[in-house]
Amino acid sequence: MKRVLAVFLMMAILLCGLTVTANAASPWKQDAAGKWTYTKADGTLATDEWIKDGGYWYYFVGTEMLADDVMNDNGKYYAFGKSGAMVANGWYELVIEDDYSWWVYAGADGALVRGWRQIGGKWYYFRGTQKLDEGAFPFMETGLRYFWDEEKGDFVPLFDNGVFYAFKQSGEMIVGWGQPYKRADNNSDIWVYGNKDGSLVVKNWKKIDGKWYYFDDTGWMFQNGPRATYDKNDPNMYLFDASGALVQNGWYQVRWRDDENGAIEWGSWYYGDANGVMKKGWIKDGGKWYYLDAEYGYMWSNGLFEMSDGKIYGLKANGEMAVGWWQYEDEWYYFSTSGAMVEKQWVQTAGKWYYLKEGGVMAKSETLTIDGKDYTFGADGAWVK
Repeated sequence: MKRVLAVFLMMAILLCGLTVTANAASPWKQDAAGKWTYTKADGTLATDEWIKDGGYWYYFVGTEMLADDVMNDNGKYYAFGKSGAMVANGWYELVIEDDYSWWVYAGADGALVRGWRQIGGKWYYFRGTQKLDEGAFPFMETGLRYFWDEEKGDFVPLFDNGVFYAFKQSGEMIVGWGQPYKRADNNSDIWVYGNKDGSLVVKNWKKIDGKWYYFDDTGWMFQNGPRATYDKNDPNMYLFDASGALVQNGWYQVRWRDDENGAIEWGSWYYGDANGVMKKGWIKDGGKWYYLDAEYGYMWSNGLFEMSDGKIYGLKANGEMAVGWWQYEDEWYYFSTSGAMVEKQWVQTAGKWYYLKEGGVMAKSETLTIDGKDYTFGADGAWVK
């Protein structure tokens, strides 16, 4: 039994056939509505049947020639161009809306191909052979192909062999680095990596050109910040830069972007150790001390912070721990060699005496009573004897 797909809004890409023309002796006739009919040699109109004319095949629904459409003939689909000629050995674009379309490929016999097909040395997949899409209209796949399995509570591949594949927007199967599509926001792009057979790296590490990368449960590359792997036995957070490479023995600033204009909105600094594990707590780098948040690993900076030992530490705008004098918000503070803030104590530097009040602020332009005696301090904070 033959049935015709719903007429699409518009079709494009004519890959076969000559435009039908008619004259007095021609079997082709066009009515006022623009519909074409074909009169056979016996004088009857072609009706619900195939007709070959001028080396091209046509199909008639009732007595009307099918054009700009697709037809299902006993489970096989065929595409027909604007001329009405059947597409064979080529691509055809079914334009559903102005910005949305499906691509199909017709074999030598005109039937639209299903499943895997190598075209021009590249692999493509057309729906219709896997258990989840059996009998489906055979359009070309793009993007990442997977679905959420409620029973397993995990993403699983569309393909029966249990392998994840990804396809470019052109439909080409991705081998090596590739982008199945772009993110809607501007924070980062989506990258996957296909092995030589096209199977994606999923929930695993991959060393590529001397650098380590990790890919999530659908094959997306981790990038731009700390992430945990899918290994339940590995509690570590690993640090990845914007390119997706593991950050080892170094700093990296995660830079988030504004969705509207792409401008950098803010950023936080992190540190990856020799194995790329995100560091937490105090670290020493280049002879300087820095503090990384004990839970999330981002660097603290530009302020006075009370640590777990109950002492106050000064961290500069670049995150470096203050030692000695440091000015913060128009006030001067003094920090010991351990970094702990000095308060309610005298400090002598460059032959002058200074006093750090409660809260660590240096006394200046004032007179204080300390241990029962009055002391006057100048505008520079030095004790005026």
